[in-house]
Amino acid sequence: MSLIEKGINFALSAHHGQMRKQTTIPYVVHPLSVGFLLQKYGYNEETITAGILHDVLEDTQATYEQLVDEFGLRVANLVEAASEKDKTLPWKVRKLHTVQTIHSLSKNGAAIVCADKLNNLSSIKEEGSRIGEEVWNRFNSGKEEQDWYYQSIATQLYRTEVEKNLLLAFDQTVQKVFGQDKNLSFKEIDSYFEFPYGVADSQLEEWDNEPHGKIKAIVYRRLNTLYVHQDERVFNLLNYLQQCGLEFQTNSDSPILIGCLGLSLMEQYQMNELEIARHIFRNLKKL
Repeated sequence: MSLIEKGINFALSAHHGQMRKQTTIPYVVHPLSVGFLLQKYGYNEETITAGILHDVLEDTQATYEQLVDEFGLRVANLVEAASEKDKTLPWKVRKLHTVQTIHSLSKNGAAIVCADKLNNLSSIKEEGSRIGEEVWNRFNSGKEEQDWYYQSIATQLYRTEVEKNLLLAFDQTVQKVFGQDKNLSFKEIDSYFEFPYGVADSQLEEWDNEPHGKIKAIVYRRLNTLYVHQDERVFNLLNYLQQCGLEFQTNSDSPILIGCLGLSLMEQYQMNELEIARHIFRNLKKL
């Protein structure tokens, strides 16, 4: 029997009788789906197995010692890293700890978190399309808190080495559920980061004559205005990005220009700080 098969059998037994919140769906469908996602995106057998087992320490009677005996130290440590340590703490305290520690996870540990959140949010999206906003009543915290949590998770995962396509699949799902403009494509928003430090007048004039370029020209002209006037909100946004873990060079104008671009996009697309931070972190290699 393979390690993955052993993990499936263990999860089936450990989660026996458990159901997903306010549904008739067996809970084990979720961890099995997480394992499938990890397999789909090319992770190794131990990571897939840990993904299948990622909730057994949190939500069942299984122990860390059992996992070590059955699956070895590496699998047990991956499961432990994906588990909340004290579920008696308030929801916001627990989730804030998760957000703040993601960047320190191993490559495989971060992948499990990403696959877990992708499957959870995909399920929420599917149920939301069926029952609407009532889906948020199933949670201890409302939509606003879930918005903060999932957007923060996506932002912090960009500080890890999660496989690119897995992370993009999660980020795109976050956009579809929580994005201010759910039809705004990553291709469209990411194109603004091709010119993070300003645009030549000739390029702006060219965009003025293109049906799809007019909004881009508006965004960059607004960027220039914000830069000239040193708008205080730009520095507030930069402080927020630093709190999210973004490091800037202090001896150049680059951070200010990035902040101006971010604020200009926030104004144009009615984004909040959470959303623009997620887009900025996704495009870090261009900045």
